[in-house]
Parts: sequence; structure tokens; C-alpha cells
Amino acid sequence: MGTPLPPNEPGVTCSLCWGLDEAFGDSPTPRVMQVQYSGIQPGQYWDADDEQWILTPHYLLQTANPCFWTEGVAGWVHYLEYNAVSDLLQLRKAIPFGLYFNANIAAGCHLTIYSDLTSWSGVAGYGGQAEISYNTEGLT
Repeated sequence: MGTPLPPNEPGVTCSLCWGLDEAFGDSPTPRVMQVQYSGIQPGQYWDADDEQWILTPHYLLQTANPCFWTEGVAGWVHYLEYNAVSDLLQLRKAIPFGLYFNANIAAGCHLTIYSDLTSWSGVAGYGGQAEISYNTEGLT
């Protein structure tokens, strides 16, 4: 069954990535972004109970900042941000702290992002990549 997809509708324009001559073109900014993780390796604080949830598709909703999306799951911090300096993506458990994915890369409105975490020490997970997508159907 899975988690139902939130309604596909335009959000507030993120002019860094959407618009004439921008990375994602002159189309509406989606209110919902999907993130799918793969290849994350167990780190020092890996919790096997979290693995299935981490590997399912995640739907992040646009916030008041038009270039920032977050997933509101209790006990977790999960966000995607495009800004003028960098593209940021983080997935971590709030309590107990467990960092599973972290990326801070040069700005560019990337849809494939690789984790900055390269060692099992001090983290819950390391390595891996995230594929970011959005459904253009219904965005008019």
C-alpha cells in the first residue's frame, strides 16, 4: 500500500531552479519533491529497524521558503534546500541522534546527490546517493 502521494500542485516559485533559463526550466515549482535513497552503508550507530523506512520513497513538502522542502516525520529531520551557495540534503534521526545521509554540494539544482559521509565512524549510515524527482503532471 505505501504512503499516499500528496496532491500534485504548483508551489511557490523557487526562482533559483525554476524559470526561464534555470536548471528545471520555465515550469511551476512543485509543492512536493520525492527523494529515493540507495546504497547507504551501515555506520557505527546503524539501527536496522530504520532501514526499510530509509529506503522507501520520501515525499518532502515545500515550506515558507520556496526553495526548501521537508518531511514531517516525528523523530526525524529530513530536508532538501537549494540556495545560491549550495544544494543541501540531510536525513537524520533526531533522538537518538543518527546521521544517515548528508550532502552539502555546490549550488546547481542537482537531482542526483551523493552523500558527503565517507566513513562508518560516528554516524548511523554513510555513502549512498539520493535521486530527487517530482511529477510534472498536473503542474500547470
